[in-house]
Amino acid sequence: MVEVWPFIVARNPELDWRPIYAPDFLVQDKNDFMLVLQTGSAPHQESILTKTIDVRHRGRFTLAFRSRPASQMLRDTEGKDRFGRPIHVIEGLVVPGWHPIDEAGVERLLDAQQELTAELLGAFWGTSSEQALAVPSSAQELEPRKAAEVPATVGGLAFLGVRPQAVSNHPKKAPRWILTLVRVRMWTRMVVSQRKSGRAEGTIKNVIRLFR
Repeated sequence: MVEVWPFIVARNPELDWRPIYAPDFLVQDKNDFMLVLQTGSAPHQESILTKTIDVRHRGRFTLAFRSRPASQMLRDTEGKDRFGRPIHVIEGLVVPGWHPIDEAGVERLLDAQQELTAELLGAFWGTSSEQALAVPSSAQELEPRKAAEVPATVGGLAFLGVRPQAVSNHPKKAPRWILTLVRVRMWTRMVVSQRKSGRAEGTIKNVIRLFR
């Protein structure tokens, strides 16, 4: 069994690319911006891209990610920057080591957390604070596909499939308590950043949007 960590990289009308959801160990190491450097310049395509990277003091990891227009996840928002350019959101997984990733499996997990992605992006969309920090993500399970489903091997390793929990044909949404915890964290950081910058206006509006 292999553990994987979800991540989200995005920008908004005011702020440039930054991680808004990142593996807890990268946040702890203050190395989560590495995700921007490794994925921000990649082509914006909805099919899964993979990339092997070396992380300082952590070893080798595989990134599996995709890019989608922000407008697909924002409520009643155009999803463009102040110059009128469409904004994209990069969502993916950090996998320890090197693995030949099953793209369909990655898509299943990312699709299963769309409600959480929309919540995080909606909260980030309303902030202009450079001090905004990424919300730490927890590990999920990566399990080998059944032998009958594996058409081939690469370097002796079976292709791997990603599932959020036990094997299921129907992806499940993120548990409600996770969404509530994320909302509380984002609300706290939003209020603190607004107070530090002296920009109190808009705080209530953003809080209402966060809990809507």
